Amino acid sequence: MLRSAEFSASERSCMFLRYLVERALDGSGHQLKERTIGVDVFGRDATYDTGKDAIVRVSANGVRKRLLAHYANADL
Repeated sequence: MLRSAEFSASERSCMFLRYLVERALDGSGHQLKERTIGVDVFGRDATYDTGKDAIVRVSANGVRKRLLAHYANADL
């Protein structure tokens, strides 16, 4: 999926999706929080203001859009 046309142009979306899938597979997906993702994926400081820095929310929206496009174009 990460090599698909929808994802290959966005390193940020690829990093985010890979992180989410890895956490789901290792059983820690239920522990994901916006701040944790910001720190682990996007290198933010642990005290960053999630209200002022929307990187995680914006990136999640981008991943959702890319997933929708990917599955809309997939040969099922």
